[in-house]
Amino acid sequence: MPRYFYNFYPKYDSEITEFEKKVLDTLAFKKFGSAYEPKTGIVRIQFNYYLKNGVGQITEDLLKDSNIKYFKNKNPNYIKGEELACLVELTEDNMKPIFKQVIND
Repeated sequence: MPRYFYNFYPKYDSEITEFEKKVLDTLAFKKFGSAYEPKTGIVRIQFNYYLKNGVGQITEDLLKDSNIKYFKNKNPNYIKGEELACLVELTEDNMKPIFKQVIND
């Protein structure tokens, strides 16, 4: 998310508003049902949904990035395929140039 957008949730340096949390919970529950855990924001898929070996490992060097460190702390079982529910406003002002380039190509 931080690579493509300026504002999103969850984000290491800002708190989610009550309204945004309600929207996130509503959308995540609608899409994932009981696989979504509102307290943690984690989605636990019940079938074989693991990352392949060598894909997505977070190294000590990567943990120097505050966004990556925050993600790993919020979702320590990401390697097992657990997902962190996210919320982003899809507006042109919120899109970083790299994302605009991707969608315009």
